[in-house]
Amino acid sequence: MKQLFSLIAGMLILSGTSYAQFNEIKSKTENIKVPKISKAKNEVTNENNDSNPSSTEIYEQNRISENQRFASEKTYKDFFYQQASLAESYKINNSNGPCDYKDFIAKKTEYSESKMAHNEITDNYISELNDFYTVYMPNDHINKNIESFERRGNRWFVKDEWAGQPQEGITKLNSLLKDIENIERLSPVENQRISTLKQNCISEKAKIEDYLNNGEYAIHQREFEKSTIENRRLNAAKMSDSEVENYVKTNIDSEKYGSPLRVVIISPNWIVEKNSFDIPEYKYVKVEIATKKADGSCYCVKGSVGRTYEGGGNYGGLYMNIYYTEGEMNCENVNK
Repeated sequence: MKQLFSLIAGMLILSGTSYAQFNEIKSKTENIKVPKISKAKNEVTNENNDSNPSSTEIYEQNRISENQRFASEKTYKDFFYQQASLAESYKINNSNGPCDYKDFIAKKTEYSESKMAHNEITDNYISELNDFYTVYMPNDHINKNIESFERRGNRWFVKDEWAGQPQEGITKLNSLLKDIENIERLSPVENQRISTLKQNCISEKAKIEDYLNNGEYAIHQREFEKSTIENRRLNAAKMSDSEVENYVKTNIDSEKYGSPLRVVIISPNWIVEKNSFDIPEYKYVKVEIATKKADGSCYCVKGSVGRTYEGGGNYGGLYMNIYYTEGEMNCENVNK
């Protein structure tokens, strides 16, 4: 810079310019910034404009912005694709279905108000979901299923239906409530019949739970058991075979089932079981047995007596199968 001023000074003196004039020109030019050449990048830089981004920085900013836009577009597309798939699955097998209607509206609004260019595929998914929520749900699904839902509920709105099986009643009502609540969250408008059914389910469920908790069910169980014991009888005999009857009385496990009091054959005749070649394998008759245990209680036991086929039209000796003990019975009713 000093060499430059010396050169200028010489030229001015030769041209007749005074030294005072030269100093005035010098003071005006001393603050001028001279552009520098960057050796590393071979780019001209200006000390007064260091805050301005370079072309490389601008390119990088644009690249990041574009990637963010693509990522955001993909996020929306993936979301609406997933919800459209769940909607189709709901139509086929009544699965849980897509997100709540209000959540769909919120997401759709967010997408619509975003500054990104809209994706045609995403717009198609949104259109499909609009049809699902506003057409299929209120016009097809609810109208076609409301009567079925009401039948499911009405069965358990009667005490005589759930008094003997309150837990089953609660289970069935919970299942119906789940279906109802699923419909409500997917519907854009309230359906009065669905709302009424939901309230009836909640009310009846509360009655059943109170019935369980206040001891009424325990009383019902005792009364039912007493009534069952009193009403239990052996079935009427369909045939008589003293050999079978005596075999049962002699061979039943008295320690396990009780001493036999009475045996009746409830089959009208011998039942023959054959193999695939139409050859007999065995024959049997069903029996019922009244027994009495050491504590004085009587029971109805069910079983069968059979004979194995030995060929030539002959059957072997008797054998017995005990199926199960049906339950206790009033000893006074053994012969009734």
